[in-house]
Amino acid sequence: MTTSNSKKRGRPLGSKNKKPRAGKTKTFKQFDPAQRALAKIVELERIRQNLHNLIDSLEHQAVQYRAVISYLENKLENK
Repeated sequence: MTTSNSKKRGRPLGSKNKKPRAGKTKTFKQFDPAQRALAKIVELERIRQNLHNLIDSLEHQAVQYRAVISYLENKLENK
């Protein structure tokens, strides 16, 4: 009983490892001081906005905790 494997795996015979194409050499972007300062301002503004969102979220959580505590205290008093 002979089994034939109809699916071939791997590279076809005779194929060679292809070398990557030579592309442009990457150069570092040169920012002038004004662009660098503007980029820093934009980054700091984004960080500030993220912090404000976090503070708002935490304040909302604190209000929710106070509401739950008040509810539970009232339940204890009513017993």
